Amino acid sequence: MERPERPPVCVDENLDLFLIQALRVRGLDVFSAREAGRLRAADDEQLAYATSLGRIRVTHDQRDFRRLHRQWREAGRPHSGIAIVPQKGPAARRAVRTSLLVDWLAAEGGSQSRLGVWGDLQARLGAGLRLEGYTEQDVRVALGRARA
Repeated sequence: MERPERPPVCVDENLDLFLIQALRVRGLDVFSAREAGRLRAADDEQLAYATSLGRIRVTHDQRDFRRLHRQWREAGRPHSGIAIVPQKGPAARRAVRTSLLVDWLAAEGGSQSRLGVWGDLQARLGAGLRLEGYTEQDVRVALGRARA
């Protein structure tokens, strides 16, 4: 699958600084809630802010952002995309997973009002999906089949 233009992301305050730096090293345009001075803002406000900037919201907060995605969709309110990534594991593995998830959202027709969850992409990668710009080693690392 060809990699389209990489969408910029806005990461939640719960993503650690090492992961943010690792995403930047992987070539993602990353803006954090901390850098925006938006710590402790409500999740709905965080999603609205990311959407106003045209950035995918990256978070570990699966429960709240699944709910927000559903509420916004039911209200006919578009958002710029939500990527839900695992919080556990080596930071290098989490960086590959996050990068893959963001690129997958873009490759699957754009991130507009889409919800991407690592488990969904994990299943597709396990079934043979490959994204341009990622080596087989990257995929093995993301799937936990190789060391990060």
